[in-house]
Amino acid sequence: MVLTAIMLLACYGIYRILTSANQPSAPQTPQNNNAVINISASDGITDVPVNALMDFDGKTKAEVFKIRDGFVQTSIFKSKDYKPSEEVFGQIEDKKPWYGSACDPNYAKDISAGDSFVSVYINNPSALVMLARPFNFAGKACAVETLLIPAKISYDKKENLIEVRYEYNTDYETFERTFFGDASWPGVILQLTGLNARDFGYNWVIVDGKTSTVRHVTCDLSKGSLNSNSCKYSDFLNEPYEFKDFIHSGGSCGLPGGCNNTSPMQQELQFALGWRLSNVMNLKLWRARPKSKNAPADMNVKITVDQAGAEKERIL
Repeated sequence: MVLTAIMLLACYGIYRILTSANQPSAPQTPQNNNAVINISASDGITDVPVNALMDFDGKTKAEVFKIRDGFVQTSIFKSKDYKPSEEVFGQIEDKKPWYGSACDPNYAKDISAGDSFVSVYINNPSALVMLARPFNFAGKACAVETLLIPAKISYDKKENLIEVRYEYNTDYETFERTFFGDASWPGVILQLTGLNARDFGYNWVIVDGKTSTVRHVTCDLSKGSLNSNSCKYSDFLNEPYEFKDFIHSGGSCGLPGGCNNTSPMQQELQFALGWRLSNVMNLKLWRARPKSKNAPADMNVKITVDQAGAEKERIL
């Protein structure tokens, strides 16, 4: 009896070894744990420094990661456990050029000239959601680049709110004409980017259409040019959207071997600025997909685009 029992146990052990080899392996542990990083900020409203752009051309991925970590350690997400997300930053290629600043006088000849524009996101991690240009505007892009550098970033701990403020330095009509050079365009078209949000585990977003003063816009690029015929206004999605932002080396810059740049274009997050003095976007962010758009946000983000000096005259 004892021998029989031993033989049965041995057979069962072999069976378990053989069958377990055919079972799917457990999911691998993520390479960072940013989704559980606690926010480091005092009570009340904390003003966060806006860090300048840098030139990333020729740097290795490890060098860019070191720069990123340095700025994270001075942000509201400061943590010794921080590691850049491989999903977001893992496709950066060593020693490649990066899209440059269109305000550089050499930009027309070399699209990588000047400071790397993507550095505005990498160097300002506290701004979970920022503005991006969904299209290239040859010869008109300096106005775009000037706008897309935040004037102010702040965090309100009580309201669990990050506010990112942008400014333009002329009246809107002049700004739009500088931006486009074509009065038939449907306003200044921009796109939200959640590059920083994804890195810290805030993967889902919804734009509150009721309290935001900008309008969603989609453009049909097959019509050849962007104008009031190819671009149409619509409502923002009525359900949470998952950010897809990442950096990779792509060929859109036209340089041999490609450039490191952000991707993809996300029409769901595109919008047009309005004629009103203050353009406001109120966003709700979640780490996991919420059961309802009315679920309490893991983080609130408010983005304002104003004429410089108009902060006291905001509509919202």
